[in-house]
Amino acid sequence: MPHRPALAGLPWARYRLRRASALALCGLAVAGCTQPGSQAPKAQAAKLSHATGDISLACGYAQELTAFGGPNQPGVGTQESMALEGAHLLVSVWSHNPMWVYQGETISGVVSDSISLLGNCGLTRAQGYLRHTTTSP
Repeated sequence: MPHRPALAGLPWARYRLRRASALALCGLAVAGCTQPGSQAPKAQAAKLSHATGDISLACGYAQELTAFGGPNQPGVGTQESMALEGAHLLVSVWSHNPMWVYQGETISGVVSDSISLLGNCGLTRAQGYLRHTTTSP
């Protein structure tokens, strides 16, 4: 095996070092940007998942309960409570940063969709709470 001079690998080492440095700087630049449209942090995304799930389930159950008997059916109050719990979680995340993105939509957009959904399924207490707490006076 021929003897290789100690500096033979130096040009590649410099190239690798420069490339790694450039990639690290790009990564730091991207990580340092907290622009509108940043993804919601993991903990808040988990809350959003819970909140939107509660609201969706409550609306689905409320629509089943009221399909034939109107809004005063037994059990609708339970669905209203479930929807209110989801609305409270949603507001807790919205209050941190309404411009975070969750599943391709801003938190403000999720709030707006939830207000519409709650109105469509007749859960007006949760709808009113969400509307009241997320709109400016």
